[in-house]
Amino acid sequence: MRLCVLTFSPPIATNLEPTAVSNDYSWTAHITRFVAWRLPVARDQHIDYPVYLQSLPDFEAYIADHFQDLNSTVRGRRFADAALLILPHLSGTDVFTGYHLNPKQSHDGGIDIFSELREDGERLACQSKLNISSTEQLDSIMSKFYVFEREAQSAHDDMLFSDDITPPVTYAIVTGSDLAGIRRRYEEKRPSSFSFYKELNDAGRIIFIDGKDILNWMRRTYARSTTLPASFQLKSSKPWLNVGDVHIGVLTGQSLIDLVNEYGDGLFFENIREWLGGGHGIAKLALYDGVWRCLCKCLI
Repeated sequence: MRLCVLTFSPPIATNLEPTAVSNDYSWTAHITRFVAWRLPVARDQHIDYPVYLQSLPDFEAYIADHFQDLNSTVRGRRFADAALLILPHLSGTDVFTGYHLNPKQSHDGGIDIFSELREDGERLACQSKLNISSTEQLDSIMSKFYVFEREAQSAHDDMLFSDDITPPVTYAIVTGSDLAGIRRRYEEKRPSSFSFYKELNDAGRIIFIDGKDILNWMRRTYARSTTLPASFQLKSSKPWLNVGDVHIGVLTGQSLIDLVNEYGDGLFFENIREWLGGGHGIAKLALYDGVWRCLCKCLI
């Protein structure tokens, strides 16, 4: 079954009569999109992920293969570029906006990504590191966070006529490694910066994003971008017309946006691919932009 939908930017659609769509060609300037949809059918929940998204070891091997020939500076910057794309989409870091790289590429104080200041004055400071393989490396990052915190507090205290409390900074660590075991050993060993780690952790001011989190986000995004939901509901602002198995209706532009936000770009995957003529490279164009921009910037 195919479904043809005319979508209009609000409030155009709410003011149209059926005759306006069929007879008044001046309305065509307001049509934002014409979509020919094949109605989704129920599918098996199994998703055929690419090899590099099938497991954490596969993902880690894929990343390592693309980074092994890069020097440490380029490797760090490229992984930071990837983190910039991921941070706005993950729980905890999605409450901050305006992520940007620290302009200092050396002597950055352990912070290579900042968010913009929120209205309440808070912001996020992030250290991205491709691999964290020991408690010593984790403690080194925490030590740098501690120095940054104290310097920020000192700079605020030196300001004249300021009785305001310094807005707290939320810290984040982004890495391609699995941090579960390292964090457990870190909490058992309690090295030099552990007290600051505990202070941040107790206050909910530190966020850990490791290889598992990145892999899970990419798998969710891939699934939303390449699979159709078993069913979804379309509401036409005018009565549906149908000829055989073809149904024609009118959706507002906002309705279409809401559908994409809820179900993902996979709603258009097969249709865009067929419209563009198919092929492996063309199919990728229909995938969610974040996945492929991340892979291109970070890994290719």
